[in-house]
Amino acid sequence: MKYHHLGIPTDTPRPNEIYLEPFKMFVSGYDESPFHIEWIRFEAGSPLPEIVRTVPHVAFEVDHLEKALEGHEILISPNSPSKGIRVAFVLSDGAPVEFLETEGSEAQTASPEEILDALGPCGLYCSKCFAFQGGPIREYSQKLQEALGDFDKYAERFVKLLHEPIFLFYPYFKEMVSYFAKGHCKGCRMDTCQLYKACNVKSCAVARHVDFCFQCPEFPCKTTNFDEHLKKRWIDVQNRMKEEGPERYFLATKSGSRY
Repeated sequence: MKYHHLGIPTDTPRPNEIYLEPFKMFVSGYDESPFHIEWIRFEAGSPLPEIVRTVPHVAFEVDHLEKALEGHEILISPNSPSKGIRVAFVLSDGAPVEFLETEGSEAQTASPEEILDALGPCGLYCSKCFAFQGGPIREYSQKLQEALGDFDKYAERFVKLLHEPIFLFYPYFKEMVSYFAKGHCKGCRMDTCQLYKACNVKSCAVARHVDFCFQCPEFPCKTTNFDEHLKKRWIDVQNRMKEEGPERYFLATKSGSRY
């Protein structure tokens, strides 16, 4: 059993809310919060128990949902609010508690080599960077170039034929796709960063014999050369890796976008 999030009911609409129609509720904040705080806003007529709609709850990730429920008073029976996830609520000492099971969670593992191939010492995904020579951005950009072929002359015609001035910008779009298709970096573990050459993280990690910055006793330091945005993201990622472990962090984030 592992901490997953803290759910807090609210009446205030928040950015990036996701609507769960069967429960007449909105959820938001989980991905943005370093502490995995999830805000929950309910519509009138929500079928969920009043205590769930009015009292904050803590959620735990479990391997076996049914086993976790044994011996507890069930508030909400097992259900699937989204693909690949099953949840249930119990009442524990008067407080609602959520158990969450991820589909195939037991079978999901990653070798140290796989993790290090994908993640730089800073914790960001080298394998998803637009400059990475083996990454999906380069691959899809090359496929897009092939699919578009000699689209330039059609773009010029479509401005008048379709009355779509957006095609005037096709040369800029083509140039951007061409740039993405030239990804040539091998990743921080195999090469010096070809994107942000002022980065000091790799050389520092090698000198200190650590795989990730959080393993260094001086983390967080001031030697990265990151701007404020990148520094904040670096600290957030490293703290999450320190809390969850590199493998669990990698498995939880490998299917998403780097950007």
